[in-house]
Amino acid sequence: MDIHLRDMRDEDTSLVFNSWLKSYRSQTEGRAMTNTTFYEGHTKVIDKILGSAAVKLAVDPEDTNEVYGFICYQGDILHYAYTKHRYRGLGILSYLLESVGGRSKFTTVTHLPRNWGEVSRKYNIIFNPYRR
Repeated sequence: MDIHLRDMRDEDTSLVFNSWLKSYRSQTEGRAMTNTTFYEGHTKVIDKILGSAAVKLAVDPEDTNEVYGFICYQGDILHYAYTKHRYRGLGILSYLLESVGGRSKFTTVTHLPRNWGEVSRKYNIIFNPYRR
């Protein structure tokens, strides 16, 4: 699969927000909150992160509007990584990680992934939701 890496553009903001919010809601303590509480609160969290973090998108090289996934990071902090469902298992996350410096670049993750046990062992990374 051919993949191109590009920076997030203004028109990608809703895709990044919606994907991040919906996928994170389904895999965390967000499930115990009302929709209003989670979406209002976490929209503010993501907005603050996006104000200072980098976001790179994995896209189709022939149609850079077709997004496969994205990674949001800041220095050695991995805030979030997401791959669209239909592209999972194709190495998109590995491509994104390698493209921004490799998996050893990150020491901390601020959003706990569903498969945290596997991730923490594989990437030797710690979870700290308060690190910015």
